[in-house]
Amino acid sequence: MLVIPAHTIEAKEMANALYEEFVNLGFDELIGSRSISFIREAMSFSFGFNSWKEMISYVSSAHEATYLDDNFELQTEICTRLYDYPNLELPRGFLAKLIDNSGAGFSPKQRRINQSIATPWGIIQFENTVAVGINRVETASHGGYILSQTRQQQMPAHLSNGTIFYEEDTEVSLVHIAFPDEFKDEQADNLNRLQIVSYFTTDELNTNELEVIRYLNHCALVNREPIASPTSKYPCLSDWVDALVRKPKLNNKWTTKKNIWKNHVFDFRSEIIGKI
Repeated sequence: MLVIPAHTIEAKEMANALYEEFVNLGFDELIGSRSISFIREAMSFSFGFNSWKEMISYVSSAHEATYLDDNFELQTEICTRLYDYPNLELPRGFLAKLIDNSGAGFSPKQRRINQSIATPWGIIQFENTVAVGINRVETASHGGYILSQTRQQQMPAHLSNGTIFYEEDTEVSLVHIAFPDEFKDEQADNLNRLQIVSYFTTDELNTNELEVIRYLNHCALVNREPIASPTSKYPCLSDWVDALVRKPKLNNKWTTKKNIWKNHVFDFRSEIIGKI
């Protein structure tokens, strides 16, 4: 079965949107110098035509437009054809995301809807506000936070990923650290996700452990080295407690060194991965 745009202008709009989504999701190197012409040919093939020229010829004559709206069988077929297109070596899931986000093959109304709820993880299926300017979203395969422009501008450089999208596995901890008043219950999880602390016991945390967790989150927020650090390559929480518990305090709080802790908090994960 064919997917048939209403006219040449719509076909070009679909191809342009698909190309932009390749770039948005970081696949522009795959396209390379072939640019928009490569995407036009790939899209035409996935729509059931032999070439862009054949599709344009078809839609330039009298016909009835055929779209993907609510036709899940045809959507699957389109992704399969795109998967089979030469030199386009991407997993089917990514290709489905490209089609959904760009709206290529969908009616003008559905295309606008898809583009308005597109994320790097696919089309939003669930969304709720967890704090002013911070929305939690879920898609068919993944999710994370979407920040308002104001919130993103408030993200410290050493915590920012440069976008408004923070995925749920690790990057949400950057947001939690940047806005501690909104995410007080996430402090232990932040340290574990970012590999500042490699292991947490399942036992209830004691007073010293809770104090160390708050302190390390503060160090990550202000990006200053802790007053003392464990010698272990993979410090667990007890290692941090041993390193800090006997250190003097000012106004009942540990101070920090003046040195910048990391150029970016993700450097902790990079160092751990590099040691494995």
